[in-house]
Amino acid sequence: VGKDEAIIAGGMESMSNIPHYLPNSRTGTTLGNTQLIDGLVHDGLWDPYDNQHMGLCAEKCAKDFSISREEQDAYCVESYRRAMEAIESGYFE
Repeated sequence: VGKDEAIIAGGMESMSNIPHYLPNSRTGTTLGNTQLIDGLVHDGLWDPYDNQHMGLCAEKCAKDFSISREEQDAYCVESYRRAMEAIESGYFE
């Protein structure tokens, strides 16, 4: 919309390939159970500011701004269509 000169966005590249973490696995653990951390939740889907899962943030946003599931799905489909059009048009080459 012409309001910004540069916009930076980030995210997980391949959510299905994110490993689980084993704290202290390099230095060893003592007798007993140890912790297994889901890297996807820990580094990708956890809001560090409000200390909650990002899914809760999305639900709150949808409720606060009256965005229906159908509107979210339509936005997703249109976003995907635009991405494919940009790829096919060579914008990322």
